[in-house]
Amino acid sequence: MARTRATLHTSIWNPDSEFQFRTSAAQRLYFLILTQGDLSLCGVVSLTVDRWARLASDTKPLQIKKALAELAEHRYLVVDNNTQEVWIRTFTAHDGVLRQPNMVV
Repeated sequence: MARTRATLHTSIWNPDSEFQFRTSAAQRLYFLILTQGDLSLCGVVSLTVDRWARLASDTKPLQIKKALAELAEHRYLVVDNNTQEVWIRTFTAHDGVLRQPNMVV
């Protein structure tokens, strides 16, 4: 079943959060990946740089790659180029999946 929503916590903007120090391109890409319909319940999505770049008229694949590298460098994402997948590292902790006992099983 495809996801129809994403949980975003406002704490991402707290003064002690480093997210505010990421570039606007990296922040946008983080939210773009988080809201992909095919994001699995463990926080993994296919790495589709060209498709993501086409979601905004002023975005090029190179910009997506730079933003991915920034997010990976600061440990927001793990990019696996071998499997062509991206893992949002804190997804299961923040999405609420673990609070649903049957989902964990």
